[in-house]
Amino acid sequence: MWNRCLRGSRAGNTGQYNLGTQSPSSSHHRPHLHGAARIVIKNISLIKRVAKTFIGMDDLLDRFGVSDAHCHPQDDPAGCAAGFASLSARYLAAMGTRLEDWEAVEALSVKEPHKVIPCFGVHPWFAHRHALDLAATLDPSQLLDSPPNGKDHPSRHPDLLARLAPIPPERWMPRLQSLLTAHPHAVVGEFGLDRAAVVPGTRLQPAWAHQLALTEMHLRLASELGRPASLHCVQGYGALQDMLRTLGPEGCPPKIMLHSYGGSVDLIRGFTKLPKGVGDRIYFSHQRSRSRQAVGAAPCSSLGAPVGRERPEQPRRGGPRAESHFGSGGRGTRHNG
Repeated sequence: MWNRCLRGSRAGNTGQYNLGTQSPSSSHHRPHLHGAARIVIKNISLIKRVAKTFIGMDDLLDRFGVSDAHCHPQDDPAGCAAGFASLSARYLAAMGTRLEDWEAVEALSVKEPHKVIPCFGVHPWFAHRHALDLAATLDPSQLLDSPPNGKDHPSRHPDLLARLAPIPPERWMPRLQSLLTAHPHAVVGEFGLDRAAVVPGTRLQPAWAHQLALTEMHLRLASELGRPASLHCVQGYGALQDMLRTLGPEGCPPKIMLHSYGGSVDLIRGFTKLPKGVGDRIYFSHQRSRSRQAVGAAPCSSLGAPVGRERPEQPRRGGPRAESHFGSGGRGTRHNG
């Protein structure tokens, strides 16, 4: 669960971990589920019925310590500011995506220190705006790839190249380091790989080689600081698996959440079997359509549980604790996007 995954930093995930929310049409089509996974699904269903019948969703979330391990409240500061303290989730992990929104994430965590866990990283959608060397800063085309069908090319977008102005590494990398140092409970995220990402108004994609380099940089930084990491991955699970295997336990963060996992069941098995204990560090939040199969493939301790609504709760004393980050155990979780 996400609270298990967050151990070693602060707390929280809210990304509708949808386990067993849809019933198969017949037992013939029902995927095989491990015994523990069946229990999880059965108990989730029971909890929902109890919540509706006896205690209500507010009490349910309060009693089970549900947290939100993935949200982007900084994208709607006006709408979130007034309601943060009243949300049902015990903690919320606010995912930074680029240099420009890290300040807003930090501000939310300062305003709601007992609720918000700040997360800082470069999302792959913004990878082309964060250079890793001077050459890419001077020539932004190095940070862009043509689509696989070859129907676009950076040279066709001189205006884009002129205004892209990638942020030089000496500006954004020290800032990332300083924010993580200033907030010892912060998570490294959201970062990762996305082969489907495109630059708005074009068919160009953030350069794959650059995405790989950025992802490795974030993983090494999280490992160095002993922080959990939240990863976005679309159509890049094989490459990510190879990277984690190559980095090994010394180069990998203590806990890794694969947000909204959309890969195959076989890849889940591959992640959990990564050698030298790396596989034991990986946790999954699942897309609804793949949830039942994913539950059967992933170890029960690596799964999040579904909750889908936000209701008021009273503010709590004390800030999120290190024990609850990616790992207090026995907690439900959800996520938003």
